[in-house]
Amino acid sequence: MGIPLKKLAEITEGELIGDGAITIESAAPIESAHTGQITFVANSRYEKYLSTTAASAVVISEKSEFRRLPAIRHSNPYLALAIILDELYPMQKTVSPGVDASAIVAPSAVIGSNSAIGALVHIGNESSVGDNAIIYPQTYLGHKVRVGNNCRIYPGVIILDGTILGNEITIHSGTVIGSDGFGYARHEKGIKKVKQVGWVEIGDESE
Repeated sequence: MGIPLKKLAEITEGELIGDGAITIESAAPIESAHTGQITFVANSRYEKYLSTTAASAVVISEKSEFRRLPAIRHSNPYLALAIILDELYPMQKTVSPGVDASAIVAPSAVIGSNSAIGALVHIGNESSVGDNAIIYPQTYLGHKVRVGNNCRIYPGVIILDGTILGNEITIHSGTVIGSDGFGYARHEKGIKKVKQVGWVEIGDESE
């Protein structure tokens, strides 16, 4: 079931042009969009497609005089598109709140309220996960790792000892955070590894 263009204009705080009752099912690039889809123009290079696009609606600059199709005029079309995409494609919470039976969580670790810890997750000693966080399956959190509120850690992430993540952080699959740096001291008998004793700290709203 689609979303009325009027609602999309309201949530983006844009100016509605034309029929606000039309429904939008999805979004697409301006060159390939078709009926039921919304598209956008944030770069003047793509204005040439406005005369031919088959989209049902367009997000355009507040300075645009385009009238051929229903539209949302906005001071920042790219931002408006981001808001619309969130509405059209809501993120699915595929891990339920709580700790999966197969996860290994150290007794000294702390898990915040409404957080979801997926299958085969490992959380080490003295680590903490904030509220409303999602830790997807097969993720490793080492010792003394801190994960803030509303974080989303996708499958297969490795977060090593001492790493600190702020709030509203997304870490994508396959990422390794906090691995050893390359430090070596040469001497007459060969090479001595220099222990890396620092840590990684990532601030709020990072991805």
